[in-house]
Amino acid sequence: MENNLKFGGIYRITHCNSNGDVISVDEVKNIVPNQGLQFFNNVIFGGQSSSSFYIGLYANNYTPVASDTMSSFVTSASEIVGYNEVTRPAYTAVVNTVNVSNTASKATFNVNLTATARGAFLSTSSIKNGTAGSLISASLFSSPKSLTAGDTLTVEYIFTGSST
Repeated sequence: MENNLKFGGIYRITHCNSNGDVISVDEVKNIVPNQGLQFFNNVIFGGQSSSSFYIGLYANNYTPVASDTMSSFVTSASEIVGYNEVTRPAYTAVVNTVNVSNTASKATFNVNLTATARGAFLSTSSIKNGTAGSLISASLFSSPKSLTAGDTLTVEYIFTGSST
């Protein structure tokens, strides 16, 4: 008897200009790095309490890898911090039978500078450019988002588990 447990997710990114007009919508698959897998295992089997989660953006053309940690990732990916929110936006999840998502309360970034967003990530730390905590998920966008002051970027993260 074979049973394959699979976990993964997608990021859905909506970029709007200062008038609220949609510039682009992008949907990309994520990677759950080893640090994220270890976090899940510790919560599920190790008695660790769960955590709050936060979404961040990054600027470099960097493809996340399994060995990434928050410390290595922030350096390699170059987190974008030019938005009005004081911390990384909270990932406010709703859990149903097979997935978890923040679709009802998307992470919103109110941009206050010119930057190019190339990816997003999910962390247990709210601190902008912080290297503590666990890197739970990350993804390189399929196309860069050229941001200017006044733009908004909303990020949905839908995480799914399946047993096949």
